[in-house]
Amino acid sequence: MLFLTNHVYATCDMVNGKQTCFGMEPILISIHSDKSHYENSDKPVITITGMPNKLEYLEIHNQSGNVVFSQSIELPPTGVVNYVLDISSYKLGVYSAIASTSTSNVTTHFMVGPPSGPPMTLNVVKNTYAPGDTIKVLGTEGPNGIIQLSLLDPNSNVVKSVQTYTDNAGQFSSNDLKIPTNAISGIWQINATHGISYTSLEIKVNSSSTIASVIPSPLKQFQSGIKTENVKCNPDLILAIKLDYSPACVKESSATSLFLRGWTFGFANYQPVYFMKSNTVGQISVKYYPNKYQGGVAPDMSASLHSWIYDMKSDSGLTLSDIHATAKPDYIHTNSITIVNYTIAAGSTQGVYWLSLLDPCTLIPIAVDLDESHITTSDLQNPAESKSCPAPVTQFHVMDISNVILKLIHE
Repeated sequence: MLFLTNHVYATCDMVNGKQTCFGMEPILISIHSDKSHYENSDKPVITITGMPNKLEYLEIHNQSGNVVFSQSIELPPTGVVNYVLDISSYKLGVYSAIASTSTSNVTTHFMVGPPSGPPMTLNVVKNTYAPGDTIKVLGTEGPNGIIQLSLLDPNSNVVKSVQTYTDNAGQFSSNDLKIPTNAISGIWQINATHGISYTSLEIKVNSSSTIASVIPSPLKQFQSGIKTENVKCNPDLILAIKLDYSPACVKESSATSLFLRGWTFGFANYQPVYFMKSNTVGQISVKYYPNKYQGGVAPDMSASLHSWIYDMKSDSGLTLSDIHATAKPDYIHTNSITIVNYTIAAGSTQGVYWLSLLDPCTLIPIAVDLDESHITTSDLQNPAESKSCPAPVTQFHVMDISNVILKLIHE
């Protein structure tokens, strides 16, 4: 389908989750704990490095984002301070240690709680990367869980954070992390969390000194006569097709949120896929509205929503034991806005299914008990592509999901 920090800081802005003020020297440089996992009897040591004799604030946040500890600390003449925490009252979970000033902040994470079962494992297929490279991540944890993966640059900035599933055997994999094209050389870090389980590993990035050729903006390319779907983006961006069919280049990390906001209806060479675990129930909320970009005024029609589900093996609806869906309400008016909530009940059969959002020509893929590494191009062959479909009289976009994970799969 057509989905670091700079050490030169005066104007403040958020850069990859870190407050950066341009035109000023950064006060804070790094933060880390002496271990990644503690029990309540331990005394974690948090080491903060920054500009000597400057005042900073240390906060500890629990995994709900609530502040459980705060303390002002003056960096000594050496610029390095070791702060010993008392975690005797901390509950099980993953915590964030955040050191901040008015112009910068740095973050590290640690886990509190006794080990439960085999430790989480995390691996990559290679240890050295170049800007623009995709990172293949593999690992193990408890079965049928959601793993949060984060990529951090050498300054502890979170460059990208994604989710993936473990399968019935507890294995997970992901291709969603990518080294930015403007990445700095150094030691980068990948973090993985699941509940109170946490692990991390380091990778090396060697940035290239080659200066990339300048690509004109999407608007300039479009105005020069290039078709929307043929517009080129910089290597670290992907091409989004906006609702008025104009092009835009966006970061892959922000693509799914833009998609759910209705800012774009699709991405060149990327297919939005909705992932569910087997024997679960999820919800997808869809907003329908008149197709104003087709010209004229849409006729006032009532269209039924049958919530049919197809797969590539059948041209008819599947049985209720495989997967089924209901829509509320089960109709729309083509000349007005309607919000419809689809409830999808996944059975125990693994596979990629297609949910009809209007008619047999308007389908979205639902992947049951799969992760992106198990999906091939053939799995994403839309059954509607073989049909003769009329021009739609209404537009729609998915605006919210529950118990479902949305990912962009490269076609």
